[in-house]
Amino acid sequence: MKRKQSLVGLCLLFILSQLTLSCIYHQTRAFRAESVEAASIIKSPTKVHLYDGSLVVFPEGFVLRDDTITGYGIRYDFTRTDVIEGKQNVAQKSVAFIEYYEKRIQAGPIIGGASAPVLFNLAIQNPKIYKAFFGSCPTLYSFDGKDFHLQAESFSYSVSRNIETEDLDRIEQGKTLNEHYFLNVRNEALETHYINSMKLLVVDHPKEYEPFPENRSFLSRKDRIILFGRESRIIKATSRTGRNVKPLLSARDGLYYTSDTSLVHELTKKVNKDWVEVEVIVPNGAKTMVVALRFRNTLFHTVQFYDVTLKRQGFYAVDWLGQKMTNPLYLNQLYNRYKRYFGIWVELWNGSRYLQKEFVDDTGPIAWHQVAFKLPVPKENTAKLRLRFLPDNIMLDWVGISFEFSDDLVVREIKCSGIIDTSGVRSNISSSLIDKKDNKYLVTYPTDSYLLSFKMEDKLQAQKRSYFLNSCGFYIEWIRGDWFRYSQNILDKKSFQLNESSIKEAAKIWISKKASFERQFFNSRATSEGRGIK
Repeated sequence: MKRKQSLVGLCLLFILSQLTLSCIYHQTRAFRAESVEAASIIKSPTKVHLYDGSLVVFPEGFVLRDDTITGYGIRYDFTRTDVIEGKQNVAQKSVAFIEYYEKRIQAGPIIGGASAPVLFNLAIQNPKIYKAFFGSCPTLYSFDGKDFHLQAESFSYSVSRNIETEDLDRIEQGKTLNEHYFLNVRNEALETHYINSMKLLVVDHPKEYEPFPENRSFLSRKDRIILFGRESRIIKATSRTGRNVKPLLSARDGLYYTSDTSLVHELTKKVNKDWVEVEVIVPNGAKTMVVALRFRNTLFHTVQFYDVTLKRQGFYAVDWLGQKMTNPLYLNQLYNRYKRYFGIWVELWNGSRYLQKEFVDDTGPIAWHQVAFKLPVPKENTAKLRLRFLPDNIMLDWVGISFEFSDDLVVREIKCSGIIDTSGVRSNISSSLIDKKDNKYLVTYPTDSYLLSFKMEDKLQAQKRSYFLNSCGFYIEWIRGDWFRYSQNILDKKSFQLNESSIKEAAKIWISKKASFERQFFNSRATSEGRGIK
């Protein structure tokens, strides 16, 4: 997401402050504290940002009692040079934001330069600024020697280190320059990104086939590629409401399908899925077909995560992130719940009913994402697919089906050979930070931009070359203050429950704010891809 033109001054100030101060501020999840119970115990490592720009770090959490935050901590002034360590008492009314942080990565009181308080203070004084930033993940751009082209969002929905995962995205529009391929990775939102690895996969394959990332479940290794052959023509495509959506799904043109508004209103009363049904003729003797999708998410899931998952928990969202999200059993249960409501379920008609065959995880709301998977061919003259998803959670641009595929491909993994901070703030950044999955991370902050270079190898003769980025990491959203202006009797001490009630609540919020939310989100980008057909 390109930075908003109206915020250029803020971004320049942010970068200028980094140029003048050498220390780095490791930020994680932040939210503003307002109404909470008289006595609350938070056990997770916490950083408390005050309206005057100072910072108090509570490495073992804190106690909130009688509108005062108390605990052992380290207080830093605005410039991060004056330090006071010991018991800290912080008036709740002086708190601007609170953030959970990962001690395993941020060992010690890492508090960084003055760029953070400058950013926070500007946001506090101008609500239009901090309300204008929306969540994303690392955005990736290819370089053709002249321009940068948006390609992907890495490890979407990996909102905690405990669900750190891989992504595999096809990269287009780039060119090899002086035997190097260049990618630009940016942090274009109020988030902290923890990049564990980024490797370029170079795929040489026959010209008559097109490679796609193979669809894999959320926490699986993602480095497999499927070759998609000649595309079969869709003979019919219909939505749940009976609309002919074939013109919207037949080409990768940014002309996409989204659910009718009536289905979102229905969702506020009863949780039913929307779907599109696609039909193709089956060639004689075909036993396997390859299905490819091009899609991205709407902002419905963003609203659900911000306004329901976190907002309803108030202060307790800190321990939900720092304590609850470390439990593998809980994470597994949460993911199974997520699959019940979100993502895309792919069903195949067997002659009498639709059977579930594949699940495709959600992606981000910015860049189009492409995946492919294989399905058995039914013993029918036609193959009928149903793609089921939560109403208005998916923008579906293309459904491609081919009965031709190949394993004639050579995949080579290219490690990053160099990292350049395009703002010139940091120098001598080792590419070893992202050459493999380990405990080392390239940590990026809002407005950070890095140019990654990859040394190319010779292309195989009579082959076409395609590029993919295999990335791994997680990101932490900075939560804005107005999401937590709730009275004491509304705050929920219990961990978030993903159920029909929360989906209905999210649908009501989505209906009330969709138009303004989307307009603000997409107008904040210098580029706008696709045009929706309602």
